[in-house]
Amino acid sequence: MKQTIKTLYNIDAEALIKYTDKVYKIKDNKNQEYCLKYVDNLSNNSLVEKVQMLNLADSFVMPIKTCIRSPQGQKDNKLFYLSEWIEDDLIESKDLKVKYYLLQLGKLHFKSSYTLNVSASYFNEITMQIEEDIEECYQKYEKIMYIIERKEYQSPFEWYFINHFLDIIASLDKSRAHLNKLKELIKDKSTLRQVVTHRNFSYDHVFISKDKIIGNDKMKLSSPIVDLKQLFDKIEYGQIDISGMLDEYFKNMSLEDYEKEWLLCLLFIPLTLKININDFLNLKNMMMVLFRYRSVCEVENKISKNS
Repeated sequence: MKQTIKTLYNIDAEALIKYTDKVYKIKDNKNQEYCLKYVDNLSNNSLVEKVQMLNLADSFVMPIKTCIRSPQGQKDNKLFYLSEWIEDDLIESKDLKVKYYLLQLGKLHFKSSYTLNVSASYFNEITMQIEEDIEECYQKYEKIMYIIERKEYQSPFEWYFINHFLDIIASLDKSRAHLNKLKELIKDKSTLRQVVTHRNFSYDHVFISKDKIIGNDKMKLSSPIVDLKQLFDKIEYGQIDISGMLDEYFKNMSLEDYEKEWLLCLLFIPLTLKININDFLNLKNMMMVLFRYRSVCEVENKISKNS
């Protein structure tokens, strides 16, 4: 690997320190430090250049290009990229990390925004998929309810589920309502807003004191709601009030009306409830589903006030 790094980057690697199965720290003969990360897919070279040209690379740590100006290298049929090594800032406050991430995400979306023409069938396919997701979610929760109601004895989780089943139905009803609004807004729409989306939120990727976000190898052009939806799917409900943090995003980026309805109808589809033999874990997972629903209700109120 040292010879490969020398050939591709003209870097004399003296040490490779393994951090995970995919991440290595490299030290060269000038005491400079780099991160080598194995990846599954090629990075989009034009997106790497776009982020750099928009002066966003200071916050979003991008791959170092090889001598042939590729964002990736390859050895033994494995793809990898090299980037600046960012030392852990040891800040564990997850709410601060989410706020910082939303602030930088808003900048990324705003600066990279442009309008794309789409076919008449594009939005029809999106709404049809959402309708299928809503119905699939409804069927899954109905099946759980059917099984629980026919038991002679209900566990604490099962009692909790029965008592809050109507919240699940309410969430699905809200999703359908926002989907109907979305359909009205896109009835004659032929354009779509595209931005550079990050698509890889993790608390471990955010370094507040260093003003850096890493893990930028999954960036793609897409709707801004992709990143917001993923963030909602990954945060820890009950510990973080994301509805109160969205102002950080809106400092730089505003959503269009159809994007607001699109986001809300996706967020109101309840999380998948994982059932296993551990009743305590089932109860915890159900609580996360309800925390998510209440959080999205607060986001709905915030968005409606800003409309």
